[in-house]
Amino acid sequence: MSERAVCITGAAGFLGSSLAARLLRDGYTVSGLDDFSHGDPSRIEHLAGHKNFRFIEGDVRNETAVAEAVAGCGQVVHLAELKIPRYGHALDTLEVNAVGVEMVLDAARKAGAAFVLGSTDEVYGKNADASLNEESVLVMGRTDSSRWSLGVSKLMAEQLTLAFRDEYQLPVTILRYFGLYGPGQATDWTGGPQAVFVTNALKNEALPIHGDGLQIRTFTHIDDAVQGTVLALEQPYARDEIVNIAGRDHVNILNLAYMVWRLSRNPAKPLLEFTPYSDFTPNYEDVSQRIADITKARYLLGFDPRIPLESGFSATIEWQAKVLGLSPGGR
Repeated sequence: MSERAVCITGAAGFLGSSLAARLLRDGYTVSGLDDFSHGDPSRIEHLAGHKNFRFIEGDVRNETAVAEAVAGCGQVVHLAELKIPRYGHALDTLEVNAVGVEMVLDAARKAGAAFVLGSTDEVYGKNADASLNEESVLVMGRTDSSRWSLGVSKLMAEQLTLAFRDEYQLPVTILRYFGLYGPGQATDWTGGPQAVFVTNALKNEALPIHGDGLQIRTFTHIDDAVQGTVLALEQPYARDEIVNIAGRDHVNILNLAYMVWRLSRNPAKPLLEFTPYSDFTPNYEDVSQRIADITKARYLLGFDPRIPLESGFSATIEWQAKVLGLSPGGR
């Protein structure tokens, strides 16, 4: 079994498909698993004929499908997940994120494969520190707010990962990703507010701002996220570590909307639509700021995010315009 044989769950997702393509270019063998409930088959169509790529369609909660995908792999990167349930379906998020990870962990244990968990900045919850490092306190919000289904379920996934390490000496790494964006992202809310901003700006429609728009977020270009993941796969120093993987820039949501509108070359004045949190699930809560500290990734892995926010979004807008059949700056 070779560490250059990698299983990726969520292989038809934004990060999963981008990672698969990069690993195949680098000479890895890749096994992908996805049930297409949220993954997009078109993201992996170009990989289908590659001699070193095999794909299994299945749910991460299905023991048979997971075992088939993991078989023969020396490393497993678990990226399958569901996002924040803004409009319900919290049970799905909790089951896929917390139950699915145990199934994949157990398959990795049986196969003798190292395990890399794709986690999220959501585990930091409501911690509003000036910057968030891997030792920052994790602060969840109200129990009766389903807003925290993603953060709680991914925190459970992290705890299960560490428990498997302690109980079975399974080699593990936990990567916490911040605000992924770039060509290949979903063009609706699945891709985050940035994806909706781009789509609406191209259509000359109002950009939906949740709350007052002053929430600060760190955004990470997909190429930087993939690079950080590959470093974690290849560097022995990543074993048994929790590492933030994030971009070089942070911005508040309102200014992100202004930037996207400008970069879309929309000649009209920016159209913004402010949506109160009361329009979401009951007791919905948000976070005032979430700024990544990537010092550990820099020194431990040699991670150096290279893509500035503005150039990254310029390329993303061009890509999204082509996918949607729209033209930046024209209707």
